[in-house]
Amino acid sequence: MAEEIGILRELRDKYLLTNPLGKGLLKLYYKVSPPMAEFITEHPSLKPIVRVGLFPTVVMSGLAVNATLAEKTAIGSLLALVPVVIFQLFHIRWAR
Repeated sequence: MAEEIGILRELRDKYLLTNPLGKGLLKLYYKVSPPMAEFITEHPSLKPIVRVGLFPTVVMSGLAVNATLAEKTAIGSLLALVPVVIFQLFHIRWAR
């Protein structure tokens, strides 16, 4: 878990603290997260669910922090194609 926290801190420092939108998101996070953390602490059965839910965030953060520019470009391009593929699949289905 320490590695995941390190990745999230690096994302915060490299990307979120460097622009107004990121700073706004962090301000919201720091306001909302303490009550959520307290609630999770009071309900330990939620901890594994929260960890699974945060996994995609940690993975994407790790990619943002550790990937080269070429890798980020490739990943971004592939992600941009996802809506196009979904649209095409639905369009083909509706055409029938």
